[in-house]
Amino acid sequence: MTSITREGEENRSLTHNNDKCVGCGICTSICPTGSIKNGPVLPIARGLVDMDYININKDSCWLCGLCASACPFDAIEFKINDKNIKE
Repeated sequence: MTSITREGEENRSLTHNNDKCVGCGICTSICPTGSIKNGPVLPIARGLVDMDYININKDSCWLCGLCASACPFDAIEFKINDKNIKE
C-alpha cells in the first residue's frame, strides 16, 4: 500500500490499495506528471514477485486526483480535507 499526504491550505492524501488493483494501467496513462509506473503485472499476479502493481513517485506526484477519478476498481483513494473525491 502506498500513501502520500500533503498538508497546507487543503490537506490532500492519496492511497493505493494493491488488493483492489489489477494493474490495468489506466492510472499510468492519465497521470499528467508520469509519477505512476506499472510494475511487472504478470509476475505479480502469479505470485512470483512480491510488490505492488503500480509504483507512485511521491516526489513528483501533484496530488491532483486524476488517477483516483479514473480507477474503475477504486484501488486509488484521493481525499481533500478527509473527504473522498468520489463521494
